[in-house]
Amino acid sequence: MASKQCEIAADGIVLSGSVVFGTVASLYAEGCALLADFQGKECAISFNRIDQVDSAALTLMLSWLRFSASRGMQVRFLAVPSGLYRIAELSGVVDLLQLES
Repeated sequence: MASKQCEIAADGIVLSGSVVFGTVASLYAEGCALLADFQGKECAISFNRIDQVDSAALTLMLSWLRFSASRGMQVRFLAVPSGLYRIAELSGVVDLLQLES
């Protein structure tokens, strides 16, 4: 059985491990289940325990953004790795994701 890569923290969710093509489907499901606990509130999703990331993480972030918006909540992403930030910048979605450099 795979270990959990999403955990509830004080004000949101902390991701750990790898956010890559092979993990985003399970991360999406785990994250959506946890996001349900923040119905109508803001939830911070932190990347500070991530050890590997690729462009699939951007798809995951956009999917969680859509999921949360459809449920009247907001998410913000914290400690986004610089490489992922650059991909978001090149894709023109930094403002949409409300990322800070």
